[in-house]
Amino acid sequence: MFTGIVSGLGEIQAISALGDGLAVTVSIKDIGTQLNPGDSIALNGVCTTALDIQQDQFTVQLLDETLKKTTFGDAKAGHLLNWELSVTPQTRMGGHFVYGHVDEMGEIVSLVTDGPWAVLTIAFSPKNRKYLVPKGSITVHGISLTLVEITETTFSCHLIPHTLTATNLHRLKAGNRVNLEYDIIGKYLYNFQALSTP
Repeated sequence: MFTGIVSGLGEIQAISALGDGLAVTVSIKDIGTQLNPGDSIALNGVCTTALDIQQDQFTVQLLDETLKKTTFGDAKAGHLLNWELSVTPQTRMGGHFVYGHVDEMGEIVSLVTDGPWAVLTIAFSPKNRKYLVPKGSITVHGISLTLVEITETTFSCHLIPHTLTATNLHRLKAGNRVNLEYDIIGKYLYNFQALSTP
């Protein structure tokens, strides 16, 4: 499990075929001191398993299903990835509960900057509108963000300067796809209500 508070940026170094999936090598400075083989690490909001760990890089193996459901299907060497290690009992819960299980890919409608600030607007599937509430949480490319304006097909989040500079959002443009994970608490509550309604 994760919090959506991004630790930094990694870079895809190499991609190779692995059956129907891919093996992806990611570089992060001194990551070898923070990972053990088999540890979970979120990459752009996708929970992955770290293997072949070296001082400044590691490899993850991605199933065909992951490639179909996330932006890793479009991954290329040189792409920047938001990363976060899994939580521990000592982790500060600065964001919200994030599983790293992507619900769908959204599409950036706009990223409007106003000096160091920005407003990010993303299109999503109307079937998931029920999981969104104003001032609630959403995970975008592994980043815990607060929902501001919500329509039936889009939502917007206001970005502070730190979020723009510390994540890969500043590299993205209108039309780019992003991994979305809806708030797990909202999904459970909706499911309980739906099942209890006669």
